[in-house]
Amino acid sequence: MKYNGSEETLFEKDSILVDVCSKFIVLKKHFEKEMIPPLEINYQKELRERYRIEISIEEIIELRDFIENGEFSDWQSDRIDEDYSKGMSDIDMSNI
Repeated sequence: MKYNGSEETLFEKDSILVDVCSKFIVLKKHFEKEMIPPLEINYQKELRERYRIEISIEEIIELRDFIENGEFSDWQSDRIDEDYSKGMSDIDMSNI
């Protein structure tokens, strides 16, 4: 995958994974609203044109599975818990 002009591995850096997943979710909502088929080729085109992210169809399939199977939510929760336990979070958990 090409991200910000450099070759990157999708699942290697947390910051890249969060950014690309977030953009994928935004595109998914856009496709639903505009009634655009949520095909891999459409995601590939929009990621390239809107965000200048070059991603293969195989990576899009992996990304979609990661998001839609709940792994992304679980992964985010784990990161928040990990940061909180290390005292690295400024989230006030007392109201939750």
